[in-house]
Amino acid sequence: MKEKQFIGMKKKDYFKVISKSFIKKDTITICLLEAVIPVDTVEKALPMITKNLRAFKRKFPKFTISIEGLVIEVKGVAKCSANDTYDEKLGKNIADAKAKAKLFDLLRRVLWYHANCVENIEKENRKAAKFMELCCSRELNFIYRL
Repeated sequence: MKEKQFIGMKKKDYFKVISKSFIKKDTITICLLEAVIPVDTVEKALPMITKNLRAFKRKFPKFTISIEGLVIEVKGVAKCSANDTYDEKLGKNIADAKAKAKLFDLLRRVLWYHANCVENIEKENRKAAKFMELCCSRELNFIYRL
């Protein structure tokens, strides 16, 4: 059963997992997860991101830009305590959950960045539209005075 807060939302609308693999080293399980935020989710912010790519890469170093969208790689690590017995299935589940938690946090931060970019673009567009309106009225006033 879905929790009320998730009704009407689907993960596939926001991101898609490209690959998931597990590495086992002694009593440590590592989950490598690669996902993509589709272009249509962030298309309005892509010009702003590519324009300020250096700042974006500084803020989000794990992202790369591809034709599919913004690609991210995250890693989740599950370590078995010295007091416990190692269970591979439990280790995979914990590593997977940690990788997904990192993924969701990074996606949240990128989507907030996207929202701010869109907001800034809209502000700039409103400012430019207001300027054009003032220019138009000035030119019309000039014509009427002739």
